[in-house]
Amino acid sequence: MDKKTTIKDVAALCRVSIATVSRVFSNSSSVDPAIAEKVKAAALQLNYRPNLAAQAMRRKSANQIAIVVPSLLNSYHADIVAGAIAEADQCDQNVIVKISDFNPKTESECFDSLTNAFIDGILFLPTSGHNPIARFPQFQTLPHVIIGRRNFDSHASHVCVDNIATGYIATQYLLRLNRRRIALLINLPIEQLENKDSVEIFNLLNSKSHESFSIFDRFSGYQTALKEGGVNFDSQLLIPCGLSEDTLLFNIQRVLGQQIEFDAILAPQVNAAIQIIRFLSSQGIDIPRDVSIISFTGGPLANISKPSVTTISSDYYELGRSAVHQLNSLIRNGAVSEIVYPVNLEIRQSTLKKIKANMEKD
Repeated sequence: MDKKTTIKDVAALCRVSIATVSRVFSNSSSVDPAIAEKVKAAALQLNYRPNLAAQAMRRKSANQIAIVVPSLLNSYHADIVAGAIAEADQCDQNVIVKISDFNPKTESECFDSLTNAFIDGILFLPTSGHNPIARFPQFQTLPHVIIGRRNFDSHASHVCVDNIATGYIATQYLLRLNRRRIALLINLPIEQLENKDSVEIFNLLNSKSHESFSIFDRFSGYQTALKEGGVNFDSQLLIPCGLSEDTLLFNIQRVLGQQIEFDAILAPQVNAAIQIIRFLSSQGIDIPRDVSIISFTGGPLANISKPSVTTISSDYYELGRSAVHQLNSLIRNGAVSEIVYPVNLEIRQSTLKKIKANMEKD
């Protein structure tokens, strides 16, 4: 077996001290540029790879962060991760990506797998209502930023979109389209919704125990818009959809089977909106004439869907960049902060004004 090249070999070839070679690979400004180039050339010649983990331990910095995200299969999460990686790259930081698959158990396993990683901080897009960081003492003092939620962790910075405005703007627009029976999909973990009727779900949404979930803020905006529009709230229009496609379709089928009338749906994400459009269309329900649909998040799929999907959108890529910026501020002993990004309505083909003939027929 070939002998592994060490830092001593590089130092000997360059006729410099081991300390000088170490300073070169630590990017120290105290080394003469000509000597630094000579050391790097020797390292390349000898195929020497510096031990980054050991360097990180010595300087108490890893130049590496982690992000725990539910999925990369929708543009909301994918754009956030892309933005985070782009910002980290500009800061010469590596990013470890862990996917929780919308599963609280898997989410906890993601953190467990990070216990042996040398990282400077964590970006976290939660799936569950409980903070798994609390289970790991080594992470409790580690800088971390929560993305997509607020009021989740008092020791972390938060970066999210304005979810109250998201619920309000979407509902207000549908009311302007003469839609009065607006169903709201409740995307909470299914274990929190099991065996709950519509009144119990309403009471849950009005509680303070899980207010970090984005749906609580969206529900607040939804209620405000209904009240301002003079439309009575109907708890039957709160449809539990969980976090999976199967649960979503099952509950849409249940609503149809119970003959609960609705003329609009507010979906949590574009992927969910597209699934609903396909299913309702298969049942002979015209989108958008019979039912108008708005997604609470945007992305490229909204444009290529047939019909294209009206969305409440924000700059998710910038959200990811901002999260890394906030994390690095915490790493430098900065103060905990919260950044809320504005949202905007992007009107496409899945929404249409309800004409009087249809209203009278209903």
